[in-house]
Amino acid sequence: MKLADGAETSREVFSVSITQGCIDQGDINWNGHSRAKNWTATIIRDVTKPGELERTFWACGSNSWVKIPSDLGAGDHIEVAADYYSGKGRRSESRTLLRVLTINEKEIVFRASSKPSVEPYPVEADYKRCAKDGISLSIQNNIPKVEAEAEAAPATDIFANFTSEQLIDELRRRGIMIETPVVA
Repeated sequence: MKLADGAETSREVFSVSITQGCIDQGDINWNGHSRAKNWTATIIRDVTKPGELERTFWACGSNSWVKIPSDLGAGDHIEVAADYYSGKGRRSESRTLLRVLTINEKEIVFRASSKPSVEPYPVEADYKRCAKDGISLSIQNNIPKVEAEAEAAPATDIFANFTSEQLIDELRRRGIMIETPVVA
């Protein structure tokens, strides 16, 4: 996938940081030319609409910043557009379709997507696909079913099987300086 700065992502999953409830569209797809039209919208499949998509446009902020809708959640599809219009009015479209994997107060994790299907598939399918690709995603509060299973699992102390000396030796081996109290 090609991002706005021309860099190719090695994976189709990437994150964008959130600042004051907004994201920088420039991190995804942006055209800074004076004749460019840039916008971001949440999309759902609707065959009665133009392009078979119903778009709910996000509020624009200053420069390339756009306000995240309060109802955006995991599984939603978004479209990010950076269309350029020539001097004669010919449009060159640049569209990026993404699916939200996780969203929290600090970042949104996206997966490159195609047009959403009429029958939505569960976001768990994206998590399974990411796990298969070796991509680890932290699940916040987006999938109640997965959260409930995590809460039901008993908490285990993974360090219980090691002595303090073994743990300190491992930290030192990894280059972490540990000050041990001297007992007199």
